[in-house]
Amino acid sequence: MPEGLMRSRYCAYSLGLTDYLIKTIHASHPQASRNIKKWKAELSEYCKSTRFTGLEVVDHAMLSPTEATVSFKAYLEQAGQPFTLSEKSKFVRLNSNRWIYHSALELN
Repeated sequence: MPEGLMRSRYCAYSLGLTDYLIKTIHASHPQASRNIKKWKAELSEYCKSTRFTGLEVVDHAMLSPTEATVSFKAYLEQAGQPFTLSEKSKFVRLNSNRWIYHSALELN
C-alpha cells in the first residue's frame, strides 16, 4: 500500500539505501532520467548528512484504484539544525500491481 511504501522510503533514506530509493521512484520523475551514478552519489551524501528523527503520517487517500496520496511530516536534522519537511506525495500502481512513488504535490 502507498503508506507502507512511503514509510519504507523514509527508512531507506535514514539507512542510506540508495538502490531502494531509486527502485521505488517512477520513471517519469525528473531525477529518474538523470545520470544514475551521480544521482546515487547525491542521495548517499544527503542520507549521510541528514539525521532522520521522526515521521508523522498526517493523511492518506486512495484517489482511484491506481493513484493515492500520502501527506506526512518528516523530522530531520542537518548540521545540528532541526527542520521539518512536509509533503503530500503521489503514488501510482504499476501494471505489475506494485506501488511506486510518483511525485511531490506539495512541499515546504
